[in-house]
Amino acid sequence: MNESNKFRLVLVVSVLALCLPLTIRPAQSATTDVTFTGVVSCSRCHGLHERKGTNRLSCTTLCVSQDAHYVLIVGDKEYALQGDRDEVQNFGGSEATVKGHLTGDTLDVRNIGRKLHDPQAEDR
Repeated sequence: MNESNKFRLVLVVSVLALCLPLTIRPAQSATTDVTFTGVVSCSRCHGLHERKGTNRLSCTTLCVSQDAHYVLIVGDKEYALQGDRDEVQNFGGSEATVKGHLTGDTLDVRNIGRKLHDPQAEDR
């Protein structure tokens, strides 16, 4: 191989090596459409709400106003709620059914409403 061909080979390999990261896409987080029923709380109290002189709603509202965020507690699992804060706020401290997209432990709220009746729960 002469010097000219070696230079071309090195140039081609270098260009390919620089372009490779542009063609590899990072794996996107899997999102899943879900419906959960649980208690809307805050990331500070995690459903416990032990502040004196407050109820579950006022405690949740107070904590969220102080930089906590809304969460949905389903059994022993907690999901951070993202979406329209004004809509979620209406359910602070109470049970709600939330429909949305789940990515990891974050639930992007598409719809939130009163707890849905579960007829199977009566049979348990």
